[in-house]
Amino acid sequence: MDSLNRQTRETRDRIGIEWMGERSRAPQTEKDAEKLGLKELNGWISIAEFRATKLKLSASLKKSAMKRLVWLEEQREKLHGVPASKRRRF
Repeated sequence: MDSLNRQTRETRDRIGIEWMGERSRAPQTEKDAEKLGLKELNGWISIAEFRATKLKLSASLKKSAMKRLVWLEEQREKLHGVPASKRRRF
């Protein structure tokens, strides 16, 4: 049973699933974003883009997801010099 729990934990960590009561690993502040490398930041951007464009969400959740995507792209531009797309709608 212990090896099953370890495998579950490793899988959860690999794909980024959160357990109840755990804080999200996604960058929330500029300091969090500064700690990420370009590859990690691109990963979070792709997740945010998927959420904002592909999932069927309510209007308020879609707007929130789009704001998050724009913020992450701005951080990437500021920290790594990769130009952000022209999504600045809000």
